[in-house]
Amino acid sequence: MYSYFSTGIMTHDEDEPNNPTPPETRPKAKSVSNDVDLFRQSVGNIKRYRHEKVEHELKKPAPIPHKTLEDEQQVLRDMFSDDYSPPETTATDRLLFQRPGVQNSVMRKLKKGQFSIEAEIDLHGL
Repeated sequence: MYSYFSTGIMTHDEDEPNNPTPPETRPKAKSVSNDVDLFRQSVGNIKRYRHEKVEHELKKPAPIPHKTLEDEQQVLRDMFSDDYSPPETTATDRLLFQRPGVQNSVMRKLKKGQFSIEAEIDLHGL
């Protein structure tokens, strides 16, 4: 008889001879319905090796977004550096930003000054 260890090693029991029965002389099963039955038929009788050890899975550490951290550090370095050079503009240049979703007709009315001022806030004295 064979003993099957959890490591995948099969060993002979002491009362069995060292020469196992060749597969050709083993009695064939009447019908092999699936792979499990075929495996059990080809391996033959085994004795399961029981042990008390429990193998715990190691917890994987949480992923660290290295590139995101590097980008944030680079932004901070750029913000506090003295190497800022604003884009070269003159007094006659127009700077325009249009957020996605704002209609062109609204932007046209803003350029022409067709909106009246409803409220004002002075932030100079904060």
